[in-house]
Amino acid sequence: MKIAWTEPTDLTIGDIQEYKVEINTASGFQILEGCGKRGIFLHCSVSSIKLMKEPFNMQANDEMEVRVSAHTKNGWTEASPIAKMQMTASNFPAKMKKPKLISNNSSTITLTWGKLFGKDEGSSMINSYKLEWNDGVNAPFTRIVESTQ
Repeated sequence: MKIAWTEPTDLTIGDIQEYKVEINTASGFQILEGCGKRGIFLHCSVSSIKLMKEPFNMQANDEMEVRVSAHTKNGWTEASPIAKMQMTASNFPAKMKKPKLISNNSSTITLTWGKLFGKDEGSSMINSYKLEWNDGVNAPFTRIVESTQ
């Protein structure tokens, strides 16, 4: 997702050191880390997965409230008016279906799962899959393979 804003009209581009992008959450506005730290750029891209996690906890069909402030040599400007954005299912990755065990022996496990398409599932396209294993003894999950197939 791309968040964009315009330069404040009462400042010159040389006065601005960085921007701060904030999203309203249940506990108030939270800074969107890594967004706006690019000096004079008037936009940033943010992963929907980042928005799904703490402290934002966004879900499909949530309304997101965003505001931006500029940092100058004199400190932070007053925040912009709040912009409201509707989050849609296409902003978020699809949920995976439970894998099906095809076969297993002492050295090999064969699984299958349905390939999801964003258009069909109402979500964004799948770029890759990550397979993790829980042996019940060690760490909760160990990454086995990451694949685009």
